[in-house]
Amino acid sequence: MWSGLLWFAAILVPLTGWLLRLLDGDLSMQPHAGEHWLALYLLAVSVTAPVSAILARRLDWPQLRWFGVPAWIGLGLWSANLLLALYLRDYLPTALSWLALAGALAAGEYLLLAWPKAPWNLDVRVLRLLHTLRTAAPWLMLWPVGAMHVNSWLARHEDSVSPAWARYLPAWAMMLALAWLIRRCRAGGWPVAPIAGWYQRTLIPLGALWSLLLIAAWNVLDDGGMAPLPYLPLLNPLDLSTGFAVLLAIASYRLLPAGQMPLPALWQARLPVVAACLLYGWFNLMLLRTVSHYLGVPYTFDAMLASQFVQAMLSLVWSITALLLMRHAARHQRRQQWSLGAVLLGLVVVKLFLIDLSNVGGIERIVSFVGVGLLMVLIGYLAPFPKAAAPAPAEPQAGAA
Repeated sequence: MWSGLLWFAAILVPLTGWLLRLLDGDLSMQPHAGEHWLALYLLAVSVTAPVSAILARRLDWPQLRWFGVPAWIGLGLWSANLLLALYLRDYLPTALSWLALAGALAAGEYLLLAWPKAPWNLDVRVLRLLHTLRTAAPWLMLWPVGAMHVNSWLARHEDSVSPAWARYLPAWAMMLALAWLIRRCRAGGWPVAPIAGWYQRTLIPLGALWSLLLIAAWNVLDDGGMAPLPYLPLLNPLDLSTGFAVLLAIASYRLLPAGQMPLPALWQARLPVVAACLLYGWFNLMLLRTVSHYLGVPYTFDAMLASQFVQAMLSLVWSITALLLMRHAARHQRRQQWSLGAVLLGLVVVKLFLIDLSNVGGIERIVSFVGVGLLMVLIGYLAPFPKAAAPAPAEPQAGAA
């Protein structure tokens, strides 16, 4: 204990101060002096970790292995500091800070390989914590760091290039990293060994969920512009990102071990319905973005609500969807699905009287009312309410004549 305090406090602290003055010169003129001091100290701690592990093995001095623990503590604190700076303060740390992070990650990787050979077998909960730290923290840094670098490049072309590229390109890098981890889980090698199951059940599903949440927010807030390229439905960065995130979620779901779905049985049964509703919501937003780009309607709630064309389009699309649902339900005798279509049709009727009817005049309102009326007639003819299933015939009683 005292040797550790002597090394990390009495030796490394003055050494770090000397290195800082050597690097930055006059500290009063250096705005990043505090950040640089912490980075240099973490580098010194990171160098100590592998050296202590090597000496512990060669000198047969097991207590020296504890000198590697501060490297993991420093990695955790430094990662939290960088994530707060990136997400909350929009501050891009200096190169020395990234060098310190790289040094701490390298030291941690070496310790993960060296400790079991010593042997120093870690508890599985500790191993999960260390793997989560060394994997999740750099992965979460990918998006803000990439966005800042792409934004700095776009600043020179702000009149001709959509700023949304700064969101999508780093997000694709995050998804690519997750896809690589999924592949490594199937192989069972580095960096997921020896706890590939922890990645399969927890880390990768959480990463896929984070990607889905990002994409969901962008679908609501962003119009999918892709300047200098012309907007194309389905082939724009937003819809492509949505597709990538969905494929990633499916891959992470298929990666789960059999019988280890991290959801209650009731939610597992409802998962296809929830997925279908989310997919239908994305389809509606894709239609709204297409109208925004090709008809010049601003992609805002107020503008879409006031557009007669948008309201007529939504009424017809929802009515056609209700027709398809109820027709399918009538053919396969599915009352619950038929009721879902009826609810959607009722929503269309309420919308017609509360929103569409308020748009006085205009061919869009006429088309909306006539189209919905014709579709309701078709529903009554093609999709009647499913009949109740016929009761099973009673089995003859034993001994009956």
